[in-house]
Amino acid sequence: MTAFYPITISRHDKDKYFKGGDFTRYLGKDLAVDEEKEKVGRNNIGVFAYNGRSKFNLVIKVLLHPVDDGVYGEAMTLDDMGLYVNSGFVSFKTVNSVKDPRTGKIKKVKQNSNHPAIIMKRVGGEPITETPEWKNGSKKGRNRMIAAVEPLVKAEVMDIWAKHGFIYMDLNMGNVHIFFNSQGRIIDAQLFDFGYPGVVAVKRGTRQAEIEKWFEDCWDYFWPQY
Repeated sequence: MTAFYPITISRHDKDKYFKGGDFTRYLGKDLAVDEEKEKVGRNNIGVFAYNGRSKFNLVIKVLLHPVDDGVYGEAMTLDDMGLYVNSGFVSFKTVNSVKDPRTGKIKKVKQNSNHPAIIMKRVGGEPITETPEWKNGSKKGRNRMIAAVEPLVKAEVMDIWAKHGFIYMDLNMGNVHIFFNSQGRIIDAQLFDFGYPGVVAVKRGTRQAEIEKWFEDCWDYFWPQY
């Protein structure tokens, strides 16, 4: 591992994704549906259902200021993964604490403010811990589910490394969406949330065995057996 991916961000990259961070690419207002917020992270307000017109099933991640290398890196990584749609800024309603000048009391007020945002394709499936099979399963049943998911995630991690030269680090259960067939068997798993700092570049010449060993250690940490 060398550094958070991407290692370098060019002026072309900055202009492509956020117009150099100067907020000249306005995506629109009321695109993020607050009632359907999916996830809150350390560097974002949340991931929301997308309210604009599109032929795809989309979500929009509303980010915190400023547009830094981590934000550019997330847009670039999503682009590499085929999930990126657009980026810029949106007018978004946030609840802020405002002091009433007459009474001096603090009150909550909804205000529109501009925030950087990334529009991306929705990843299907759901986290394993949110499935009925997990919630109603025994320890042995949950261990079987974990064992079924591991090779699927490993295959995706290895494929990403081989094609793009980075690895996905944040393998917690909430960042893996799983899919069942009609018989209730787990047949696929897909990584979710490619935001900073979960993606790390790998130096050239790294052997496959080293990546596999790293994955196994990381998996045991995030997905322990019961």
